[in-house]
Amino acid sequence: MCLWLNTTFGILLMLASREETAGGWVGLKQSHWRLLPVLNVEKISEETLVKLGKVFDEFKGRDFRRLTKQYETKNRVDEARLNLELAFLKALGIDIEEKNLVALCEEMSWCFEKWLSR
Repeated sequence: MCLWLNTTFGILLMLASREETAGGWVGLKQSHWRLLPVLNVEKISEETLVKLGKVFDEFKGRDFRRLTKQYETKNRVDEARLNLELAFLKALGIDIEEKNLVALCEEMSWCFEKWLSR
């Protein structure tokens, strides 16, 4: 679950469920956390769970920059962020071209910019 919530997909779900407090700060009530859709590990094969565990182990000790800085634009996505996303998707058997993932990250950058500039 920790890996899922730290991917762009988990982050998007948390942001969609957030309660705005002040500026760039948000709150998530315990009821919000309980309702967040997460991966159903009971439906994932043992082989895939092992792969996801390896991805978690690979990235658990890495220092990531501030969230808003991880999604920079113009093909300058934070390397740790991009590698985490690619490894996560690969573990799930999802093949995506890096340029498409970079495009998603550029959209995230735009969203952060608009959200925080209000």
